[in-house]
Amino acid sequence: MNLKITYDDLILYYYGETNAQRTVDILQELEFNQSLRNDFEELCKISAELDKGFAEPNETSVHIVMEESLSSNLEQTI
Repeated sequence: MNLKITYDDLILYYYGETNAQRTVDILQELEFNQSLRNDFEELCKISAELDKGFAEPNETSVHIVMEESLSSNLEQTI
């Protein structure tokens, strides 16, 4: 096939933001282009790792937010 698919196209495809024709083009190219398929697999791995980092807020951050919220509520009632 050898369609011109960029890394940006892969990112858009990954997040479901390509139109129907571009999606078909990308899927066809992924089927035949090992290098592009490797890039897409790497993108999937990177995204999964990034998702792990944002799964839960840091306990200290939650504590600070809760203290600020309590303090703010007390000031408003006074």
